[in-house]
Amino acid sequence: MYIPKHWHHALPVVVSLIGFYITQHFPSTYDVVITFLVLQCHAAMYEAYILLAGSMYQAYATGYQRPAQRQETQHQEIQEPAPKPDPGFVPLVRREMIYTQIVPLPSFDKERNFAVTLIRMHELDPVTDKHVDLTEDKWVRTKKFIRKEFKGMLEKWTYHGAIARASDKKNAPHVVVDWRKVRLVADGNRLPPPPPK
Repeated sequence: MYIPKHWHHALPVVVSLIGFYITQHFPSTYDVVITFLVLQCHAAMYEAYILLAGSMYQAYATGYQRPAQRQETQHQEIQEPAPKPDPGFVPLVRREMIYTQIVPLPSFDKERNFAVTLIRMHELDPVTDKHVDLTEDKWVRTKKFIRKEFKGMLEKWTYHGAIARASDKKNAPHVVVDWRKVRLVADGNRLPPPPPK
């Protein structure tokens, strides 16, 4: 809402004075007269806008001519008796449709979420991948995965060549080897399970 200030009236006054200045310092030709009339018209319209906006704001602030709020009177409604059904009328109640509707719960794909998170970590520093964390401290201890699920997923990803150990040591951390496969999983393409041992 436009709230006019007292110094807003300076602009139409300045425009009007420019029009008078032009008529006093230039010869009275058609273009000077038309310029004067256009400037005066603009000044008058802008001044009328400021005055109208000011009166509208005052009416809003003071609640002038605002419709009075209706006070709801408490009254008792007269309830008509329900119509009696015809003899032989059997109401139709389909209980089997109400109780047999089964809605499957949405499933949360932890593996896909894991891949999306890895890609976001990779995008923070794609050269060194120092933010990419595949440790159990990050995923199991924060209760994002159960340890058995997490180990199974890491074995599957290792089998398919998406991740590998950083060195030949048994306790070396996992690192991502093929980001293309991680992006496939992030897009919803699940890696098939490895063959049973």
